Amino acid sequence: MADDFVGNLGTTAVILDGSFVEGNIEVAGDQDYFKVTLIAGTTYRFDLEGVDTSRGTLANPWLDLYNTSGISLASDNDTGTGLNSQITYTAGAS
Repeated sequence: MADDFVGNLGTTAVILDGSFVEGNIEVAGDQDYFKVTLIAGTTYRFDLEGVDTSRGTLANPWLDLYNTSGISLASDNDTGTGLNSQITYTAGAS
């Protein structure tokens, strides 16, 4: 099965503010990366949902937020509903 989204900073997949995207984890260890544009001083909420909200098939999704250099800004496992992941982040720069 072909990978739906690449798992690195070179991704061309984009998520717009207020929208959602569905992806597939094709094999164990697969990662899907998405680009977002943030505005300094604005607070954003990112949710990665799985079986606990019937919005996916992952039993325990893990979510990371990176800057354009690949430095981790935030990470979460289980802050969302059940075992889902949720990050609330206020952008320090646009």
